[in-house]
Amino acid sequence: MRKPIIAGCTLSLAAAAAIFACSEAAPPLSATDASAPPSADSGARDSGIAVDAIAPSVDAGAGACGLANADAAALPLVINEIRARGKEFVELYNPTSTTVDLGGAKLVDVAPDGGCPKFSSAVIFPAGTKVTAGAYVVVFTGQADAGVGPYAACFDAGVSSCFYATYGLSNSAGDTVFLTTASDGVVALGAYPPSAVDAGESWGRLPNATGDFAKNTPTPGSTNQP
Repeated sequence: MRKPIIAGCTLSLAAAAAIFACSEAAPPLSATDASAPPSADSGARDSGIAVDAIAPSVDAGAGACGLANADAAALPLVINEIRARGKEFVELYNPTSTTVDLGGAKLVDVAPDGGCPKFSSAVIFPAGTKVTAGAYVVVFTGQADAGVGPYAACFDAGVSSCFYATYGLSNSAGDTVFLTTASDGVVALGAYPPSAVDAGESWGRLPNATGDFAKNTPTPGSTNQP
């Protein structure tokens, strides 16, 4: 099968399945220890995220909404970058040394009437979507009436494929994005404070994948940069 290659990324499409392999110079982190019992903050800590880098915590974001936390060993991806000003997107990253099956998982925006996920507009990744070690997945938000994808039309962002979300992100009011399992267990979340960035900036983890959120140069599908 032909694999288009753009900016170090390869995508295989087969029966609505996608395999992402966006290679970066930064080496992938070690895989999560699946044998370790999940803690109250497992959704953050097991993904290599500093617990104090997200607010509210994964535990609060799940428990306060009547949802269960999920052991991130089953879905060890990081919400790595959020852009709510300009061309909106959310970027996921696989910091492990193994391929992660993203099929059925959900990327969910926060409901406008509270801090809980709005599952009615969730991005549900197609069965067969796999994220290779050290690879990124980019979801462009604010794409009304669009299917999830994957798509090759990615707004000249330098990635060979991407997904679309119908919900938008709010720069002025702030926002929260949740990554959940197919059964709605919360694995990770990324909190975007009100007016977090200036024009031409995004909100991402520095250092890439492991650090706290801070102002970034937008880098969809590649290593975060100050």
